[in-house]
Amino acid sequence: MTILGHFLASDVGYYTPTFKEWGFNDNWGEETNGNLTMLKKKGNYIFLSNLYSEEKPRTAIKMTRQQYVQIITDWEEKVGCLWNLLN
Repeated sequence: MTILGHFLASDVGYYTPTFKEWGFNDNWGEETNGNLTMLKKKGNYIFLSNLYSEEKPRTAIKMTRQQYVQIITDWEEKVGCLWNLLN
């Protein structure tokens, strides 16, 4: 859950449209990262992990692309507006 928290609070908080588009668009590459997290597409799945993890293999959250986009959409609707007001 810490990985997801870092992703939403640090990475998506500043670049929401970009991360959301990346989930849909295969032309943008199979991997991307933010300040604290790393994302990798594999088929219909997206793996979210800590960018600076020294674990081998890295602990990752596995979700479908639909789940990934829904998490970002929910964050935008429920938290993102408050975030924008505070910054």
